[in-house]
Amino acid sequence: MGWPKTSVFRSYIENSDVDNIDITVDDTDRATFLWGEAKEVDRGQTTRPSSKPHETMAQDPLPKLHDKRVDLYLDVMMIRKRDYLVCKGGIVNYTTS
Repeated sequence: MGWPKTSVFRSYIENSDVDNIDITVDDTDRATFLWGEAKEVDRGQTTRPSSKPHETMAQDPLPKLHDKRVDLYLDVMMIRKRDYLVCKGGIVNYTTS
Protein backbone atom coordinates (compact mmCIF):
# COMPACT_ATOMS: atom_id res chain seq x y z
CA MET A 1 0.00 0.00 0.00
CA GLY A 2 2.88 2.39 0.69
CA TRP A 3 1.82 6.00 1.22
CA PRO A 4 -1.00 6.65 -1.28
CA LYS A 5 -2.44 10.00 -2.33
CA THR A 6 -5.53 11.17 -0.49
CA SER A 7 -7.83 10.32 -3.39
CA VAL A 8 -6.43 6.78 -3.69
CA PHE A 9 -6.67 6.20 0.07
CA ARG A 10 -10.24 7.53 0.04
CA SER A 11 -11.16 5.04 -2.68
CA TYR A 12 -9.63 2.23 -0.56
CA ILE A 13 -11.92 3.23 2.32
CA GLU A 14 -15.02 3.61 0.11
CA ASN A 15 -14.53 0.20 -1.53
CA SER A 16 -13.57 -1.54 1.75
CA ASP A 17 -10.23 -2.63 0.25
CA VAL A 18 -8.51 -2.47 3.64
CA ASP A 19 -9.67 -5.01 6.24
CA ASN A 20 -10.04 -4.29 9.96
CA ILE A 21 -9.71 -0.51 9.76
CA ASP A 22 -11.75 1.92 11.85
CA ILE A 23 -11.43 4.87 9.47
CA THR A 24 -14.34 6.33 7.54
CA VAL A 25 -14.44 8.61 4.51
CA ASP A 26 -15.34 11.47 6.85
CA ASP A 27 -12.09 10.87 8.75
CA THR A 28 -10.07 11.21 5.54
CA ASP A 29 -11.94 14.40 4.63
CA ARG A 30 -11.29 15.82 8.11
CA ALA A 31 -7.59 14.96 7.89
CA THR A 32 -7.35 16.57 4.45
CA PHE A 33 -8.97 19.75 5.83
CA LEU A 34 -6.58 19.87 8.80
CA TRP A 35 -3.26 18.83 7.21
CA GLY A 36 -3.83 19.22 3.46
CA GLU A 37 -3.50 16.75 0.62
CA ALA A 38 -1.14 13.82 1.08
CA LYS A 39 1.54 13.30 -1.54
CA GLU A 40 2.06 9.85 -2.97
CA VAL A 41 5.34 8.30 -1.86
CA ASP A 42 6.54 5.07 -3.49
CA ARG A 43 9.70 4.62 -1.44
CA GLY A 44 11.32 6.03 1.66
CA GLN A 45 13.01 9.39 1.75
CA THR A 46 15.45 8.68 4.55
CA THR A 47 19.04 9.40 3.64
CA ARG A 48 22.06 7.88 5.30
CA PRO A 49 24.19 10.35 7.24
CA SER A 50 27.81 10.61 6.23
CA SER A 51 30.26 8.45 8.14
CA LYS A 52 32.39 10.09 10.77
CA PRO A 53 36.02 9.03 11.15
CA HIS A 54 36.69 6.97 14.25
CA GLU A 55 39.74 6.58 16.38
CA THR A 56 41.59 3.30 16.33
CA MET A 57 41.56 1.39 19.58
CA ALA A 58 44.82 0.75 21.40
CA GLN A 59 45.87 -2.86 20.99
CA ASP A 60 48.08 -4.97 23.18
CA PRO A 61 50.88 -6.69 21.29
CA LEU A 62 50.07 -10.32 20.60
CA PRO A 63 52.59 -12.95 21.56
CA LYS A 64 54.44 -14.63 18.71
CA LEU A 65 53.01 -18.09 18.26
CA HIS A 66 55.18 -20.60 16.43
CA ASP A 67 54.09 -23.67 18.33
CA LYS A 68 51.53 -25.90 16.62
CA ARG A 69 50.40 -27.22 20.01
CA VAL A 70 48.79 -23.89 20.92
CA ASP A 71 45.04 -24.15 21.13
CA LEU A 72 42.98 -21.05 20.52
CA TYR A 73 39.49 -20.86 21.99
CA LEU A 74 36.98 -18.26 20.82
CA ASP A 75 33.61 -17.35 22.24
CA VAL A 76 31.13 -14.79 20.99
CA MET A 77 28.46 -13.62 23.41
CA MET A 78 25.90 -10.86 23.71
CA ILE A 79 25.40 -9.09 27.02
CA ARG A 80 22.87 -6.27 27.29
CA LYS A 81 22.68 -5.91 23.49
CA ARG A 82 26.47 -5.63 23.10
CA ASP A 83 28.60 -8.19 21.30
CA TYR A 84 31.77 -9.53 22.92
CA LEU A 85 34.49 -11.72 21.46
CA VAL A 86 36.58 -13.58 24.02
CA CYS A 87 39.80 -15.33 22.95
CA LYS A 88 41.97 -17.63 25.06
CA GLY A 89 45.15 -19.37 24.06
CA GLY A 90 45.86 -22.84 25.47
CA ILE A 91 49.62 -23.00 26.18
CA VAL A 92 50.41 -19.28 26.05
CA ASN A 93 47.69 -18.36 28.59
CA TYR A 94 46.88 -15.12 26.79
CA THR A 95 43.29 -13.88 27.25
CA THR A 96 41.52 -10.97 25.54
CA SER A 97 37.99 -9.71 25.77
